[in-house]
Amino acid sequence: MPKNYVPKNKNNISEENQPPILCKIVPFNNCIKHSNPKTLNGIAVENQLLKSGEQYLRLTHRNQIPTNEIIYLESEINYTKIYTSDNQRHISSFTLKKLESRIIQSNFLRINRGCLVNLKHITEISGFKRNAHAKLTNGLILQISRRKFDTIANILPERILTSKKPI
Repeated sequence: MPKNYVPKNKNNISEENQPPILCKIVPFNNCIKHSNPKTLNGIAVENQLLKSGEQYLRLTHRNQIPTNEIIYLESEINYTKIYTSDNQRHISSFTLKKLESRIIQSNFLRINRGCLVNLKHITEISGFKRNAHAKLTNGLILQISRRKFDTIANILPERILTSKKPI
């Protein structure tokens, strides 16, 4: 038997009744050499740069969307609908949380539990706290969560139309 093989007892049965199972001992450094250079701590790096310097979100190896064209992402159970500026809708099998971690840019923000919006595509914000809404460049109006309103109001103060505080 080679010296880098050792018998392994699989089911804690006495060694007399069980034949030895062989496993190979490999130095830890050998495992790292064969790792994929596009992975970081086992997680694939999905947000890539195009030649022009703009970023895109890779959904599959064939389907990728430039992040500046994404208007908003909407959660639907374990799927995410991605709406783009060219009036297309893409469906991803990734959750909104997973896609949020893939978009590294700071111009995306969750406005409520189920929507992640590109701040460049918010044209106006109306209402206050419990009744706040964001109007997007495609004309769609999305509700802003009361907990997220202050964050959005601090980031985009010039786009607030009516923000009357209740008396």
